[in-house]
Amino acid sequence: MGPKERRAREREETRTTILDAARELFAAEGYEAVTMRRIAERIEYSPTAIYFHFKDKEALMGKLCAVDFHTLAMQFTKIAKVADPVERLRRIGHAYAEFAAEYPNHYRLMFMTPHPPGDIPDEVMQRRIETVFQAMMQTPRPPAGPSRDDMVALVAEAAESASSPA
Repeated sequence: MGPKERRAREREETRTTILDAARELFAAEGYEAVTMRRIAERIEYSPTAIYFHFKDKEALMGKLCAVDFHTLAMQFTKIAKVADPVERLRRIGHAYAEFAAEYPNHYRLMFMTPHPPGDIPDEVMQRRIETVFQAMMQTPRPPAGPSRDDMVALVAEAAESASSPA
């Protein structure tokens, strides 16, 4: 491995270290607690070093969101293979509710926090999400499928069971 490859690997390792520290702060204390200065203190770097890897807090948090959208999209990819549309919808509801229960701060940032247009998810992530949803919608609805009220009840049931203590 030459010097260029080594430097590239070291940059990627530093970037991962920064993201891990930001994720820990965010999960423990929420969005407002994540500052470049606090991340730098946690990993024993200067704040300037953090800015070398991420333009600002929004860019850093955007990257964290992109990773979380990818995680959720991978769950949906598995769900898309379920042939029965009612069962697929039930599992989608469970996936959302479980993600929200397991990662409340991440869910809040991804789905409940206003973001500038085009900020989160980025263009590549948007294409991934669209691909997943298209795959989920490929199975046609059976002629005698459930009513809208039944579908709403299924999603509510999934959300309630996912948030109930085990």
